[in-house]
Amino acid sequence: MATASKPFKTQERVSDVTPRWKDNSQGEDGFILERSPSVQPYDFREVGRVGTNVTSFVNTQVPRRSYSYRIRAYKGTSFSGYSNLDSATVR
Repeated sequence: MATASKPFKTQERVSDVTPRWKDNSQGEDGFILERSPSVQPYDFREVGRVGTNVTSFVNTQVPRRSYSYRIRAYKGTSFSGYSNLDSATVR
């Protein structure tokens, strides 16, 4: 499976964050989205999953803070590599 890639762009709106990406995978079951506070060391946690060929996700009611997001495709128990990171600040 190919990795989701640029343009990986996150849009912020009040307490919602909407990551968007390009689907480079073929035959995936979907995508897993992970978020971490934008401080190192990163502590990524899964915040959602979307189905095949979906290229955006609305992460709702996100607490105020700066975050980094990453995405990877999955098929069954197999996973692609991670996308590049993108950041968002909820104010």
